Amino acid sequence: MKEAFGFKPVVSLNHTGVDTGATTGRVTIVTTQIYASHYMEGSLSISALVPALPASDGSAFYWVYANRARWAGCQAFSGCSPDRSCSGAPGPG
Repeated sequence: MKEAFGFKPVVSLNHTGVDTGATTGRVTIVTTQIYASHYMEGSLSISALVPALPASDGSAFYWVYANRARWAGCQAFSGCSPDRSCSGAPGPG
């Protein structure tokens, strides 16, 4: 996947697993980042599609989503350098 944010494009590789409950109708999707060229150190997202009761035809459901990502410093969005000193602000020491 090629994403466009920050100053240069990010190439990332993700692994996605899908589990469908045969009797419950629940669908669970888990995606984890395997590789990113820069900016991101890792990410994990979980989605659960849960049928709304009493609708038994599957037309109504709740979508629960959670995402956690770890960014590699602040260089991408705020103009900070790797030593965490930002432009316009004095650096450490």
